[in-house]
Amino acid sequence: MPGIRVTGTVAVVGLGAIGSRIAARLHDAGYATLVWNRDPHVAEHLVEMGATAVASPAEAAARADTVIVAVADPAALVAVTEGPDGIASGAHSGTQVIVMSTVGPAAVARLALSLPERAEALDAPFLGSLAEADEGRLHTDWRLS
Repeated sequence: MPGIRVTGTVAVVGLGAIGSRIAARLHDAGYATLVWNRDPHVAEHLVEMGATAVASPAEAAARADTVIVAVADPAALVAVTEGPDGIASGAHSGTQVIVMSTVGPAAVARLALSLPERAEALDAPFLGSLAEADEGRLHTDWRLS
């Protein structure tokens, strides 16, 4: 991800076709990787690889330095970021939340407003397909919100 610096423990929230591939590549690259999906069975193959499943997006944010969000749409982003189990609830000063979903700047700005001071939200929708994800060649044009 050009221009985005990923350090420490990384969490991936949303393990669909792209999110699961991102999580696998991060784990293979040696990152301590936390994973969450609304259907916990989706995470099983990543746990078998050595990733750690967490109980909620809030736990993912509390335990990670960087949280990558890969969900379907703005409503799904709200579902995983707001409320007592949402990313904003668990985020801490210094948490970097990278939204790779194509949800639009307004949705990411809403997330940014809910994060604690010194946490940041990055709007980084990707361009690419499953093959690019498998090969670690997804392209993103990111914006700090």
